[in-house]
Amino acid sequence: MELQVQDVVLYGVFTLVLGWLLHLINRWMNPACNGRLPPGSLGLPIVGETLQLLKSSPSLDIPDFYKLRLKRYGHLFKTSLIVKPVVVSMDMEYNRFVFRHNDKLFQLWYLDKMNSIFGKKIISECYGSNHKYFRNLAAPLYAPKNLKEGFVSEMESIITESLRTWAANPNIEVKEAMTDEEHDAILEKREVVNSRITWEEFKYMKFTNQVINEMVRVSSHGPGIFRKTLKDVHVNGYTIPEGWLVLVSPMAVHLNPLIFEDPLTFNPWRWQINSRSGWTIKEIVQITEINSRAGMWRN
Repeated sequence: MELQVQDVVLYGVFTLVLGWLLHLINRWMNPACNGRLPPGSLGLPIVGETLQLLKSSPSLDIPDFYKLRLKRYGHLFKTSLIVKPVVVSMDMEYNRFVFRHNDKLFQLWYLDKMNSIFGKKIISECYGSNHKYFRNLAAPLYAPKNLKEGFVSEMESIITESLRTWAANPNIEVKEAMTDEEHDAILEKREVVNSRITWEEFKYMKFTNQVINEMVRVSSHGPGIFRKTLKDVHVNGYTIPEGWLVLVSPMAVHLNPLIFEDPLTFNPWRWQINSRSGWTIKEIVQITEINSRAGMWRN
């Protein structure tokens, strides 16, 4: 008789625990949302799809994590990373939307470990009027007039050393273009040929800027830029719930063959034309690399 009672109790406890676990799994797979979530999968409970994201890539191309989900779900999909529900954006228009609504719909987000290292009261963690106040204090330090002297001097050293190295190597493809199209024209206008590069000269070095932009494009291999939603965000018929993370991936844009022809090839001349998607190259870089915080001195 006692064994039967114990069996009933154990069975009841097992049933309750199993029901509780199934409830948690159901909540994980079907999170609450006042609308329709973007397509995608949250992966395993707690772990999510973090391991797939961290998997090493055999090439410099877009990692399989993005490729597979882009093909399966499109440019906007949900996942779960670092124990957080995340919506990943590989969409140019939505990237622009995220950066344009900083502090209103989104806020910068760091891992807890990053906050413990840098502190929670750094300027990038301030919002609204507080951020505006600190930005106004810091902006003059990064104003163009204060950066020109040091920036131009540094660029002069880099360009001079590069040209000196390339002069001994006739196989550098960009050497002839840079010399014929740009540098000779600048030297002809100088009164003193060996004088330092001026800011006005640098602004007219269009091909040099194209090389710099291409270097930025091909080196954008970071996982992305995180934002946290401050309220429910509605976009393209989908709803991103309050408190979710949004991961904007510059790499997935810069190496996308639908946007850039032969994206793994270093080609500065691509900056002279628009992308395949209809966006200008300048717009693509500004949207994916610059936001209201990091670009306080851009203009």
